[in-house]
Amino acid sequence: MSGTAKLRSRRVVDLLVGLVDKSLLLYEPQPSGPGRYRLLETTRQFAREKLRAVGQEKAAQRRHLEYFLTLAEEAAPHLSAGAKQGDRLRQFEIEHDNLRAALNLCKSAPDGAEMGLRLSVALSRFWEIYGYFTEGRAALAAALSLPGDRQTQGLRGEALNTAAGLARMQGDYSAAREYLVESLETARELGDKRGIVLCFNTLGLVMREQGDYETARACHSEGLAICRAEDDSFGVAHCLNSLGLVAYDQRDFPSAQAFLSEGLMISRDLDDRRGVAMSLSNLGLVANEQGDLDAARAWNLESLNLCREMGDRYGTASCLNNLGLIACNQKDYTSARAFHDESLAIRSELGDKRGIAMSLSNLGLMAREQGDYDTARECHNESLTICHDLGEKYGISEVFAGLAHLARSQGQFSRAACLSGAVGALRDSVGAPLSPSERRVLDGDLALLQTALGEHGYEAAWEEGRVMTLEKAVEFALGDPAPTRTPGGALRNGSHR
Repeated sequence: MSGTAKLRSRRVVDLLVGLVDKSLLLYEPQPSGPGRYRLLETTRQFAREKLRAVGQEKAAQRRHLEYFLTLAEEAAPHLSAGAKQGDRLRQFEIEHDNLRAALNLCKSAPDGAEMGLRLSVALSRFWEIYGYFTEGRAALAAALSLPGDRQTQGLRGEALNTAAGLARMQGDYSAAREYLVESLETARELGDKRGIVLCFNTLGLVMREQGDYETARACHSEGLAICRAEDDSFGVAHCLNSLGLVAYDQRDFPSAQAFLSEGLMISRDLDDRRGVAMSLSNLGLVANEQGDLDAARAWNLESLNLCREMGDRYGTASCLNNLGLIACNQKDYTSARAFHDESLAIRSELGDKRGIAMSLSNLGLMAREQGDYDTARECHNESLTICHDLGEKYGISEVFAGLAHLARSQGQFSRAACLSGAVGALRDSVGAPLSPSERRVLDGDLALLQTALGEHGYEAAWEEGRVMTLEKAVEFALGDPAPTRTPGGALRNGSHR
């Protein structure tokens, strides 16, 4: 068929049926929606050679690129909220190979920088929700490397912020900060308030995950002020969720609940299903820390159902992690193990380093609860190595706590006291006090360690850990301990950004 020929829809249908009858085209029924037609690879190659022979290959490629760019840009607003959110996400997944081909065509198009940036920005929410972090980062890097002009500057700033968000989700904080510096600079130069808010929110998430709560709160508060002034309800809801997480980490549960509840209400009004899922999951974390395990489970199950309906694998992994935490608090270790195993499997597929470390830490605590000390130590050590590589101080402190409980369970009392001192020093340095559940465990350990070591022996070991540098404490924690004894501990949550 000629590149410029226009056919009536009925004629197109007749041609497609004829090609199927001749086994030149395959018809594939879909579980929902209309079926799809697919060329056999030999037919595709033959058709491409014919197009090339008549000088129509470039024109056909251009129409393909323009068609899928239009499809992506028209669908993109529905990926964040609304009744069509799930349908549009599924449409992107169905058309994924065509969208990949369109991105590839941008590399050789005369206006490839603009087209590539537009398409990458339109696909960003899809990559984030479906967990295509590595693929999205590669596509963004390719689009950002193409030579552009001033007209593409705004698009470039948005693409840089998207790249930063995906890098953060994989725990690549140095790359995320690099992208954010240029993105924020571009947004300020253009007076792009929405771009500034996006940068603040992503930077705040990075800072929170690295334990800099003061900077994180300042970023999210400034973003919230801009969103309220601009009457940007979607932005307001996401800033509130982020502020709720900072308050949660700092054990200010009343503020966390207030931020998250307001964000949930706004997200429900907007029909932003992903925003609803995030707020529900995080409210579940607060309920769990306040001892309301039934409410915590209900919040997270509702969030999990939404995430699974949307195909949000990142959110699904967080909810599964939290449900594992709740099940463990309910002493249902079989369910807890299943939840944590599934969460770890998803996070491993996504390349989510921080999430992997979190799941390993929780599996280590589970193993200790069940008396499998060798597995517990392996899980904690692997988690600690990842957290240390990421510079994730809060995560390091939680692994130290897990290893302290393990040492106490095995009768290594001086080691347990030393690691407890390191936990206290690290939590003080990042401004994240112990949660009520952590405090209960620590108080129980404290009494046992003081009895075993005597007051003076305990204080000396605890102080030794407290004054250690971070590097020395990590080296000590990973070092070879000596054996023997019994269990008790606090699990690690999967906050949902």
